Amino acid sequence: MVDFLSHMSKQFGDNPTLGEEFMHAVVETQWSKTTMHPLTKVALTVANCTSMKLIDGVAKLITKTDILALKAKKYETILNEVESSLGFLWTALTEMSALDRYDKFKIFSKYCIRYSLFITNKQKHGREGKVYSMEEIKAMMNNDLKTPVTASSLPLSASSVKPEGASQEAEALDISQANSSMFIATLGLKIGNTYTIKDQGTSRVWLLTEMTDKEVTLVHIPLLEPTKKLTMKFKESEIVDNLKQSKAKLPTLVDPKLLDALIPSNNDMCTLEFQKAEVFLALVNAYNQWDLEATDMLLQDTPHHAVYANHDMKKGFVQLVPYPEKISSIVMKEPSGSSAKHGVVRYLGNTFYIMGPKNYKIDGATGKVDGIFAPFWGCLKEDTGGSLELKFKQFSIEGGTCEIQILTNTESIAKHGQLMLKASESGTKKRKVK
Repeated sequence: MVDFLSHMSKQFGDNPTLGEEFMHAVVETQWSKTTMHPLTKVALTVANCTSMKLIDGVAKLITKTDILALKAKKYETILNEVESSLGFLWTALTEMSALDRYDKFKIFSKYCIRYSLFITNKQKHGREGKVYSMEEIKAMMNNDLKTPVTASSLPLSASSVKPEGASQEAEALDISQANSSMFIATLGLKIGNTYTIKDQGTSRVWLLTEMTDKEVTLVHIPLLEPTKKLTMKFKESEIVDNLKQSKAKLPTLVDPKLLDALIPSNNDMCTLEFQKAEVFLALVNAYNQWDLEATDMLLQDTPHHAVYANHDMKKGFVQLVPYPEKISSIVMKEPSGSSAKHGVVRYLGNTFYIMGPKNYKIDGATGKVDGIFAPFWGCLKEDTGGSLELKFKQFSIEGGTCEIQILTNTESIAKHGQLMLKASESGTKKRKVK
C-alpha cells in the first residue's frame, strides 16, 4: 500500500501538493465509531492527486469540507460499502500473480478515484468527467477483475511509464521511502491514542508509543503488574487487519496517598457533610427541649404570618430555634441580602447558616396541611416594639458543643403580645453574627 501511494503521487504531470488542511482532515476525521475506513482515506488521497483544480499548487478537487460532510448519518452505509469494495479489490489484485504490481496499481487507483468522486459528488470535476452510480462502479470493477490485462486507468502523464531496469526500480524504492509515512498517517494513527488488537480481546487496551515509516509500536501495561510491560509491533501491511482504535483509557491505579484522601472518614467534603448532619440533629434536639409548644402561641395566617403569646411569659421563657426543613437547608455561605431569613450555628470552628423552610399551606376545605412551621421563622420581623433578641446558646452533642443563635425574650411578655425581633437602635435591619 505504501508503494501504491508513492507510485500514484507521481502519476500526474501537475504534481499537486495535497496541503496540510486536506491531510489533517483525512487523518483526524472519524466517520464511524466501529471502523477507521483506512482504504477509503487512501482512496480520497489518491483521488485528490488527480486534481486539475490547483490553488497555489495545492489540490482542491476534494477539500476538507467534503471530508467532514461524510460524517453525516446518511453516508454511514455508503462509506462501509466503499471500504468493503476496496478491500475486496485489493485482496483480489494481490492474489493475481499474472499481473505485476504496476498493473495492479492502475486498476486499484481507477476505483479509488471513482469511489472517492462518487461519495463526494465530484464526478463531473474528475478527469473522466463521467457520472456513475455505485452499482455501475461495482460492475466495472468486477469486469476489470475478470479481464485484468485489458484494464485501463485514467489518462496519466508521461511520468506514469512503468520503470524498467535496476536503476529505475531503485528510484521507485527511494520514492517509497520518502513517502512511506503517508499510508500510516492516512489510517489516522497517532502516538498517545489507544487501540485494541485482534485476538487480544477488547478489554485489553494498548497505547501507541512509537510510529516509524515502516511499523508501529504499541504497549500494554497490566493493571496489577505495572512492571510487566508488553510490547507489540506491526508493519504497515498488518495494521488494518490487526488494529482498531479505542476510546478507552489505559487502566490505572490510584496513588495510595490520594486514595487515603478519598476515604470518607478522611475526605474534607464528607467530613463537612457529616458536621452538617450533626448540626441538623442538634437543632432538632434543641428545638424539642427549648422551643414553644403549640399551646404557648397563637399563629396568624393571613394576610401575613405573625406569632402571639397565648399566655403571660416571663423573661427567658421564649427560646426559639432555627429548625431546618432538611439537611440541605444547612449551608456554609452566608445568605445575601439584609432581609434573607436565616439562622446561625457555630460548630468545630465552622459557621453554618440555616435557611428557612418554604411557606406552609393549609387547605381550608379539608384542613390538610403541607410543610412545617417553627416559631423562629415567624418571629424574625424586626420592630422597635419587639421583645426578642438574637443570642447564642450552647448545646451539647456527641461530637462536642455547638452554639445555636436563638430568639429569646429579655423581658416579660404579656398575653397576646406579638413575638417580634427587637430592632436595633440605629434602625438598621441588617443582622450580624457576633
